[in-house]
Amino acid sequence: MPASSILLLEADPAEADRIAEILRRAGHTVEIAPDRDALLDGAAGHGVLLVDLPGDGTDAAALVHELRARPPAAPLPVLCFAQTRDVDERVRLLEAGADDVIVRPFDARELEARVDALTLRYQRSGGVAPVPSQPAVTTRQHQAIAFFGAKGGVGTTTIAVNVAVGLAERQPGQVALVDLALPLGQVPTHLDLKPRHQLGDVLADPDEAGVRAAAEHYADTLDVFCLPDDPRDADRLTGANLVAALEAVRAAYLFVVVDAGATLGERALALLGAADRIVLVTLPEIPALRALVSVEQVLGEQRLTDRTLHVVNHLFAHEPLKRTDIEESLGTTVALELPHHDLLFARAVNEGVPVVRAAPRSEPAERLSRLASIVAGAAEPGEEPEAAPRRRFGLLRRGHD
Repeated sequence: MPASSILLLEADPAEADRIAEILRRAGHTVEIAPDRDALLDGAAGHGVLLVDLPGDGTDAAALVHELRARPPAAPLPVLCFAQTRDVDERVRLLEAGADDVIVRPFDARELEARVDALTLRYQRSGGVAPVPSQPAVTTRQHQAIAFFGAKGGVGTTTIAVNVAVGLAERQPGQVALVDLALPLGQVPTHLDLKPRHQLGDVLADPDEAGVRAAAEHYADTLDVFCLPDDPRDADRLTGANLVAALEAVRAAYLFVVVDAGATLGERALALLGAADRIVLVTLPEIPALRALVSVEQVLGEQRLTDRTLHVVNHLFAHEPLKRTDIEESLGTTVALELPHHDLLFARAVNEGVPVVRAAPRSEPAERLSRLASIVAGAAEPGEEPEAAPRRRFGLLRRGHD
């Protein structure tokens, strides 16, 4: 792994020495900036910038904004330290333009891996400056949130359905769930619905009255739009058809949750390109992670990676990868992990009652409700339990075995 020259701003002198020692042992050169002005003035002479300031991330975010506004420092990768696992703090730092966020308390190996990943990404990008993103939800109206699986069988439909139901309980009648997992969507099964309408009805009458008339109603809170029963009819829908249907539904509801399936073809790319937020779902296993790396590459080529959130679904009790392995491979943070609970989810699917309604006080339901808050731009504070330790694997790169 190539060494880098690191400039560190750390409010605690003792912690600054500890971080510097960790990175120096890994072969990096580390200089400690005494204050924010020293970091701003000296940034251009280094390869990676580390920012650790106390508080809720507001001061650190302001500093990152200023770094991105200065041409000599703008291209440099920035790693920020979050003081808690509060999603709002991490999102605030990422939106300011930070390339990555590491959460305290952290393991020395995790810090080394994240700095190494930033160094590689920066060298491979040729020094292109990252663009600070806009807040995930700039308005709480008419947002389309697409859920896409790294591969089939990762739980994308389960997660999309539960998030939609959770949002609808907060905004009854203002949330739509659209099944676009072509050609055989399973949303009706998860909600025990027997559709009378299909997505083509939306295209035939795309004004708000026509759109709402084409919906199936779940629990008097959520409107659901289903694919045709015949998969051959569903397969005839084009990317333009899907986008037109999505736009019509989005105009009629505050939030639209889309199950976009797990096939990254022309239709899926058109759909993801029309979404305001893309939630990528994966499992902590090698095949799913390899698939996700490939998906990320395609989304990067389409300039869609600034819209993505990553969710790790623990479908099995024992899995080979842990959160840090996935974050290291992707070069970004995981927004949320869903804990393993096979009996609870199996019962929910078979009975057609989502977990957030069947077992609202369970840990999976609480995590799914938190995810609903995140995608709506109103995440509630609270720590996520650490995943159980698992065997660590090296970085996965396209073209590597």
